[in-house]
Amino acid sequence: MPEVVSQGVALIDADDWQSAGCTGTGVKIAVLDPGFAGYATRVSEGELPASVVIHWADSIGDEGTSVHGTACAEIVYDVAPGAQLYLVNFNTEVEMGAAVDWLIGEGVNIISHSVGWPISGPGDGTGPICDIIDTAQAAGILWVNAAGNDAQGHWQGNWVNIDHDQYNEFATGDETNTITVTNGYPIVVLLKWNDPWDASANDYDLLLFDKYCSLVALSDDPQDGDDVPREGLDYIAAYSGVYHIAIGTLGSPAPVNFHLYSFYQDLQYKTASRSLTIPADSANALAVGAVAWNTPTTLESFSSRGPTKDGRVKPDLVAPDGVSTRSYSPDPFYGTSAATPHVAGAAALVKCRYSSYTPADMQSFLESAAVDLGTAGKDNLYGSGRLRLGAYPLVINAPSDLSATVASSSQIDLTWQDNSDNEAGFKIERKTGSGGTYAQIGTVGAGVTNYSSTSLGPSTTYYYRVRAYNGTSNSDYCDEASATTLPAPPAAPALASPANGATVPTLTPRLQWNVVAGASDYGIQVATTSSFASPVIDETGITDLYCDILPSVLNWSTTYYWRVNAHNSAGTSAWSTYRSFKTGIGPAPDAPSVLTATPVSAVRIDLAWQDNSINE
Repeated sequence: MPEVVSQGVALIDADDWQSAGCTGTGVKIAVLDPGFAGYATRVSEGELPASVVIHWADSIGDEGTSVHGTACAEIVYDVAPGAQLYLVNFNTEVEMGAAVDWLIGEGVNIISHSVGWPISGPGDGTGPICDIIDTAQAAGILWVNAAGNDAQGHWQGNWVNIDHDQYNEFATGDETNTITVTNGYPIVVLLKWNDPWDASANDYDLLLFDKYCSLVALSDDPQDGDDVPREGLDYIAAYSGVYHIAIGTLGSPAPVNFHLYSFYQDLQYKTASRSLTIPADSANALAVGAVAWNTPTTLESFSSRGPTKDGRVKPDLVAPDGVSTRSYSPDPFYGTSAATPHVAGAAALVKCRYSSYTPADMQSFLESAAVDLGTAGKDNLYGSGRLRLGAYPLVINAPSDLSATVASSSQIDLTWQDNSDNEAGFKIERKTGSGGTYAQIGTVGAGVTNYSSTSLGPSTTYYYRVRAYNGTSNSDYCDEASATTLPAPPAAPALASPANGATVPTLTPRLQWNVVAGASDYGIQVATTSSFASPVIDETGITDLYCDILPSVLNWSTTYYWRVNAHNSAGTSAWSTYRSFKTGIGPAPDAPSVLTATPVSAVRIDLAWQDNSINE
């Protein structure tokens, strides 16, 4: 075990989880960083595991010259000493993508990335670097990324040029943003603006002046319609004192909104909000801010803040920094770079405890368990709060043999096997479609192994998973099950003809109705009362949109009521609104014949004749 252990281990409850036997065994976690200098020495000292797997980029060829990644790896090992640790470096965007592809092939579960580039994307989760994170997430990897340390070195504002001298005004009468630098220290200044990425036609330049207002560095890349809206310059300070940053143009570009970053020095004019670095803005990255381990309720002043350009809340969590590592000893390791591997290591412990957890599940667990800080709820300073694992969850066996059976167009019935004897109940979760997100829809008590999922949409595939719980402890999820609801029963038909209240001149009228979407056949009733208590016609399975009434069913001069329903495999619709029609008086009757008169008495004669009609 390491001799130097981060103070964050105890603060986030990782020591309690380790004592319970959860150390990250079975989980693969990678630290992706440009440099791992001294890692072999850290292995020999026990500060890193002997089983560590390395993968170096071709352009570097070895561990690199920085100890930054090594210190991050030390923290991961402190938090999750049983996890399989990977050290992977890169120097270019292409090498970063290739490294992630290699890690996907290795089956890595978590990537800890304490690196950021302020102007490598527009800040809305898009761009080539964020695309790499999306690839990792799609492969089942949780990406944990430093939010950045730019809250004091970031300025955001609109182009202002009241005096029309082609320089931006940061404040009234002030066209430069001042930094204070020590002799020999690097100056790195970056600028981007809100033009379409790769399609900027507004040409702005970035300038650095010394204390004598002499130009010492310039970035003037063209932006003429097919370029990235950014500029960047670097310079080594020739003295200790102030330097002046300016934004200018030689043309007449449209006004834009700028993000200016000073990588190493605080700015005179600064904007803490929206200071995230790329790819902490990715929707698929768990972005991490920093609080000092010994003052864990106060955000580090430099910790970058949200929201993203498209308005999403970031960071997602904050975690401890200012911690001890062998690589930076005797100095503490500060920054969101130090906070990030605490979160990645904690995620490894969660994955170790709940092996079925997806990246979204791991992140949800960590955010739900966090100590809420700042404004109640998730906010753009602390995210969901300070990393805390909480007490080690009670071991509960996961349920199994989940079955989903379709009951109707709006109901699916679930059953499962109860494999535990210490659960308080079961939590049921559902998502719509294979690409949906699971959400809890209900709970049942201990020993209950069935649940009816209701109020569903017709002809829709739903996925389900179940886990046992007791207090704040949860079992792993069972394997998911899915089912597709039946189509919806059809709507009631609309009657077409005859019109309501019409008189028909025949005893064999055609009763017609309109087609109903999704119906396979229809039923009809005809009766002499609107209650349809004793219908004279009651037919089903009609595939036409009409019913021709046969002779000898109806009578003349009679009012009839009729209605129609529709049917398919999901069921039968309600009856349509009924209509009435009346049969006419019919044709004139045939004349009788064979009339006879028979005398009976002096006052009586009896008559008889032949009846030749049926409608008299």
